[in-house]
Amino acid sequence: MKIKNIICFILSALIGVFSLAGCTESTEKYDIFPENSASNKTEKAAENRDDLNSIMKSWKIFNEAVSKSPGDLYGDSMVESIKQAMESEADNNRINIKLICSKSRAEEYKSIAGEFVWLFADDKRFNLNIEIFTSDDPSEKNISSPQNAPDIFFYNDSKLEKAVSSGATARINDNLRKFALDTDTAESIKAFTMNDKLYGMPTASAEGTFLVYDKRIYGENDISDLERMINIASRYSKNVLYALDDPYYSAGVFLAAGCSLENDGTMQTIEYNSKNGVAAAKAICSLANLQGKGFIGSGDEDKIIVGFSNGTICAAITEKQTAFQIRNIIGEENTGIAKLPAMNISDTKTQIHSFSCYEAVGVNPYSKFPFTSQLLAYYLSSERSQSALYYACGVVPAAALNEYSDISNDIFYSAWNDQRQYEHIIANSVSSEFYNMLTQKNIGSEIVENNGNYSEEQLITYLSEIPLKIPVVNEESTGSETLNNESLN
Repeated sequence: MKIKNIICFILSALIGVFSLAGCTESTEKYDIFPENSASNKTEKAAENRDDLNSIMKSWKIFNEAVSKSPGDLYGDSMVESIKQAMESEADNNRINIKLICSKSRAEEYKSIAGEFVWLFADDKRFNLNIEIFTSDDPSEKNISSPQNAPDIFFYNDSKLEKAVSSGATARINDNLRKFALDTDTAESIKAFTMNDKLYGMPTASAEGTFLVYDKRIYGENDISDLERMINIASRYSKNVLYALDDPYYSAGVFLAAGCSLENDGTMQTIEYNSKNGVAAAKAICSLANLQGKGFIGSGDEDKIIVGFSNGTICAAITEKQTAFQIRNIIGEENTGIAKLPAMNISDTKTQIHSFSCYEAVGVNPYSKFPFTSQLLAYYLSSERSQSALYYACGVVPAAALNEYSDISNDIFYSAWNDQRQYEHIIANSVSSEFYNMLTQKNIGSEIVENNGNYSEEQLITYLSEIPLKIPVVNEESTGSETLNNESLN
């Protein structure tokens, strides 16, 4: 270990000791790395804080108990050890945890948190208070300003890179990670793993991209072929919307054509300047040629919702939340949800690919109660909690809960399950550098704007401007957001 890191760790430890003793040192005192290396500073500060937290008495008690009773988190002896661990990190016999989530889930999380208190904190030795706040984006406050943010927050895998590089999410304890491995699918665990470290407990899946369509226009035999859907839409003077001007959506065509998109945390690979990339670009051109003939190649969520409302759109490739809104507009009985269709690529019907989208509960590394926060995060992500959230809010679990027939038969779960083999974990596939580059060199946008009128030579020239590899630069996040003061306790 370098001398500077040793000094930083000792200083952090001393500050932690003073804080535990009752001193009111600001958590910002941990921010002791040079200002001229923001990314290095935040990552190393988070690592040092994780190391400091891991040697606290609470974790020692817990880890020793797990070694004696592996796999049994709810046995009497384990529960007693957990209570001892929580007591050891209590401040004047009190533990105060702040949790932030979306408003639609607040009541259910309040109920789950109440169960947690009953199981692990029904004890006269200390008092546990869990305060719940709501926000439209339950991750922004933590990622932008973790020193002053809630102890527990929720975020999706598209924000993993930013959450880790900004030092906003703690490394999950190894023993709790093992419990999560027993519960959640391998894909959901991978979605929140970076450099072999788990940075969140998966709580939800099936939050990605779906085909939503009007059943009054399409039968089940129509929805597997995008060009067929466009042809039918044209006959009804309606349209299918697939936002190929957006790099997030157009990537599905390039991936389907066999292009590689990889983000290993240090290097972004974009294999668009290739034979497969040309095939994808030509396929996008063919679709763009159909604009005004049953197809729309650009548009956001609002455009899709307006289109279904006024009858100009009868199908769209979009996100789950938009699909929910469409059900409210045209009626659940008229709304179809399915995996993405196939499209013509190099004269072959090829399944369109997409990015996965998982959600996890993260723990703030600046939490004053790291053990209790991580244990609560695990409980919020447990099988029982995930199934409860499904029945209360329709959130499809990340855990493998196929034995629950209601979940396995859920229309979103079924569509997601059918699409899974064509999905790519977003955190492992694309970085902010991908979006920055494709915003500058957005061939999808150019093709859509020009109705696909590009020659193969022009496409080759355009694709040649997209580099194969781009270094990933993790920059420190700045900014802040005010919490909605809607505590449920």
